[in-house]
Amino acid sequence: MKKKLFLMCIICIGVYLCGCEGELKTAYKGESPPADSPGQGTFGVKYCSVSELKRTKMSDITYKADNLRLPAEVDFSGIGEVAVLDMETEQNDVMKKKKSCKKLFGIGGKEIWKKENDLLVYDDEKERQHCVIGEAGFLCYSKYEKKEYEYSMKESYDLRREDISEVKVGLKDGAQPLLLMCNRARKWLEDNMEIKGFYHKVADAYILEQSGEDSSDSPEMLELSVEYEYKGIPVCNFSSLDLGKGPNKEDGVVDVQPSVFPFGVRLHYTASDEMKFFSNLGGRLKLKEAEKMDQIVDLESAIRIVHENLSGLTYRFDDIVPLYILNPSEIQSGQSGFKPGIRVKGTPVYAFIRNVKKGSSEIEPNCGEYYCLVDMISGEFRTNFDGPLPF
Repeated sequence: MKKKLFLMCIICIGVYLCGCEGELKTAYKGESPPADSPGQGTFGVKYCSVSELKRTKMSDITYKADNLRLPAEVDFSGIGEVAVLDMETEQNDVMKKKKSCKKLFGIGGKEIWKKENDLLVYDDEKERQHCVIGEAGFLCYSKYEKKEYEYSMKESYDLRREDISEVKVGLKDGAQPLLLMCNRARKWLEDNMEIKGFYHKVADAYILEQSGEDSSDSPEMLELSVEYEYKGIPVCNFSSLDLGKGPNKEDGVVDVQPSVFPFGVRLHYTASDEMKFFSNLGGRLKLKEAEKMDQIVDLESAIRIVHENLSGLTYRFDDIVPLYILNPSEIQSGQSGFKPGIRVKGTPVYAFIRNVKKGSSEIEPNCGEYYCLVDMISGEFRTNFDGPLPF
């Protein structure tokens, strides 16, 4: 298990060390119409209010997208507001931040912290505790057992769609209601990791069981995936980064793939009061201003935009969800990680997601490998695939 937890720390550090801004593949460049001119916008794109979008169902769509296989249902009812978000990454003095981490995770008094670039690393082999703090708000903590255990997936739950009121998880201190554990985790985050303007949404739960011949009566482990939401819309993590030479690229040009990986935290519990692992993945953001949008591209127009950009082949999408895509304002060639104090724009999009394979605990989120994004404000289109998708 020690190896797995260290692997998770490495993965989370890898996520932290990503961030960039790039050009969009543009389908429509028309601006959103004035609030007093709803309806038909530039280039024939239709707009609607948020209250209209909340009531939208797939059965309302009349446009025939012959080559798209779309989900039978969508759910936009949880949206409270759509806005363009003006944010900034945190700026931390990691030497001061370690004091709060000592108290928060019960880290011993030994001064065994080491500074590694912009990270402060704590590794106590005797107490089996590991902690990493980043200047941009990144935080990762793990506590491993004396004996290593292998875990495999037993059950997974999408809390946005599934009822977990009767589900229990067999932790060290007995069977605990999964709903209670989720509520405790969210309260802990609100008490200790609050980000003003954002809501902690427990989105996915994984119940893991120990592998091996003697594992039938062994305690289980609970992993929770928590997303940050702004007024009912999840916020994605920072984009992937690729610098340097490549096909059709000049030296030092930034190549970007927008991310649909949720911006939030992941937690592991082995007992109701024992957190084994925590990471806030990409770090922390501060919301400076939210510019509310009264009119947004409607769902039918978004479907038409995807259809017109994916001609000739048949594509199937498992879900259409609203997301905020993050676009940092500063990125430099050769930059190795996301820096503190960087302005970040959060843009609302329709995300057409294709889940070729489901997420596996500790490594991959269940967020979809392939996607098309349609900007809710401008109608701009972008995708991370070129050609047919595997079914």
